[in-house]
Amino acid sequence: MDLGNWIAAVGAVADEQTASMAVIWTVGATVAAVASAFWAWRSHDVSIRHARYSYLAGLMEDYGKCEMREAVDTLWEFFKSQGEDSNRAKVEFARMLDEPRADGKPSADCDTLDRARRVVSHFYQRMAALHAGGLLPEQVLYNVWSNRDLRIIPKVIVPLEEALYVRIHARELTNEFDYLRRLYNDSPKK
Repeated sequence: MDLGNWIAAVGAVADEQTASMAVIWTVGATVAAVASAFWAWRSHDVSIRHARYSYLAGLMEDYGKCEMREAVDTLWEFFKSQGEDSNRAKVEFARMLDEPRADGKPSADCDTLDRARRVVSHFYQRMAALHAGGLLPEQVLYNVWSNRDLRIIPKVIVPLEEALYVRIHARELTNEFDYLRRLYNDSPKK
């Protein structure tokens, strides 16, 4: 074999080996990309579940606090004192807001009721936002908080929030508290 044929033969073998190596590297890179995508998806899934658990644990911790229990009790007592009538409770709270003491501050009863409203309302607003954002799935939310727990929303919270809203903004409501109502309305009735 002469030198030219030998170089051509070696070159052909080298081209076949290079092509084979390219295929091997391509397959290897594809497998690595698929594995990376799988682990990225898995990590994302785990982080979402961790976030949901953290939000749920935070809500459960807040709901179990003495301040929350006292605030819920205060609101239910006020509701009962108004003949368990949401409209009457709304009107009475608006009256309380409009009749401050001589020093311009709200009466002690109004202040106590307003603090209770704020604690409970902000809790449920946070819950509604997490639920609307998909971070608190229904099967989790409604296994922990039942319709009975959530009925404070339409009966007490929303009427008091509406009275306060009208007083602060000096205009009628449109749909400002629909997200809170939805939290209650979507709950399974047991």
